[in-house]
Amino acid sequence: MILCRSRYTFQGNYRREDLTEKDLPRDGWYNTGDIGLITSGDELVLKGRITDMIPRGINSIIPSLLEDITMEIPSVQRVSVIAVPEIIRRSLCLLHYIRQTDNSRRHPEIL
Repeated sequence: MILCRSRYTFQGNYRREDLTEKDLPRDGWYNTGDIGLITSGDELVLKGRITDMIPRGINSIIPSLLEDITMEIPSVQRVSVIAVPEIIRRSLCLLHYIRQTDNSRRHPEIL
């Protein structure tokens, strides 16, 4: 489990003390919901998520499904879907991708 703490770590969920207690214990360490390891070179490697569902209103979104679909686009080299806290619907999904650098593989009509 990856925990982080800094002066930039958020202070809690607006009007949702229940979520704040789950994500931000009293000692100030934030639970990212990710699983990772630290290499011998002191690099953090993300290995997965503790739970692979992002709550969105009354629905749940499976990030790995969005990542798999996005990876089918030939010009995409890497992709990651993360949850971003949002007040009304609980979470927003943020999809981040890296394009291939080889111009011959680009499909401008898709991306």
